[in-house]
Amino acid sequence: MAIQKITFDAASVSSKMDADINHFLTSGVNGIFYGILGRCQASVSNNYISFQNGYVQVYGRRIYVESGTKISVSLDGSAYGYVIIKIDLGNNSISLEKKEASSAYPTLTQNDLMNGGLIYEFPLCRYTKTSTSITLDTNYDPPSIKNDQTKINEKGTEVKNDASSKYGPVWDMYSSLSQGNCYVFEDINSSNAFDGIISVYVDGTNVLFCGASVSGSGGVVNYRYNGQDCYLSCQLTSSKLYIEDSRGRQPKYARVIR
Repeated sequence: MAIQKITFDAASVSSKMDADINHFLTSGVNGIFYGILGRCQASVSNNYISFQNGYVQVYGRRIYVESGTKISVSLDGSAYGYVIIKIDLGNNSISLEKKEASSAYPTLTQNDLMNGGLIYEFPLCRYTKTSTSITLDTNYDPPSIKNDQTKINEKGTEVKNDASSKYGPVWDMYSSLSQGNCYVFEDINSSNAFDGIISVYVDGTNVLFCGASVSGSGGVVNYRYNGQDCYLSCQLTSSKLYIEDSRGRQPKYARVIR
């Protein structure tokens, strides 16, 4: 038992030590390094699948894919397949290979290389083939490793969108005349407004009420304007919101919030 120098001159460092730290620094993610070089993007030409250059890291062990790296795919019938980098720690080797199955994409062998595992098959792309053609699955994104700034930007956008979907306006719209002094708001309905707060602008004032309070058979919403007691007769249906003002004014604009 002893302590060992790692980042020191003339230190002897094992690949396992280096890989453990690399894996930790990338939050335990295996993937293609995103935003550097060509990200190992695949393309098909004749019977070959070729790749742009890029870096791959699996359990902290880094691999460089040179631009123009390619593999032949035999057109010997229909199949689902992956092009993989096979890491074999038992033989201290890596190889570019195909893995195919007849009815669905095959299962990849992905051992925990930090804790005694020896084999990891990392997918660079996946494809389908027939006896005449090869088609890349453009909906498939290989696992990727993104830098902290990219992840921060994505998380910021995710949080903003989540807040907007949960607490932002569900619907903003202007009314149209239905009959007499009854106005209708198309597409504000019980499915998107029942659990929300409806704000209606009526000739100089905003009136707020719960969607649930006027759903079904409808309800009356009281409000004050210039010292007078006024009210809105409202009905929230499965397709529309109907509103009539006791002053005969147009409920011009409505917003649904949560």
